[in-house]
Amino acid sequence: MTSDLLIVFGLACVAIGLIRLLSTFAADQSIGGAVIMGGLGCAMILAGAAMNPMGFTAQNIPDAVMRVVDRFGG
Repeated sequence: MTSDLLIVFGLACVAIGLIRLLSTFAADQSIGGAVIMGGLGCAMILAGAAMNPMGFTAQNIPDAVMRVVDRFGG
């Protein structure tokens, strides 16, 4: 389950980083925070995929999200 958490939270960090990147371009600000958030998300995704003993593919993402939602969302 830990690998699922890392993958889901990593995807969330990447999504937040992309949104932040778009907003920094629109507001003409520096992109440092967006790059850090995206890099952190990518590192979390890679760590979660490496921890999964059966391997990880793109088809496993919805299942991982549902397992995390079922565990914490009720």
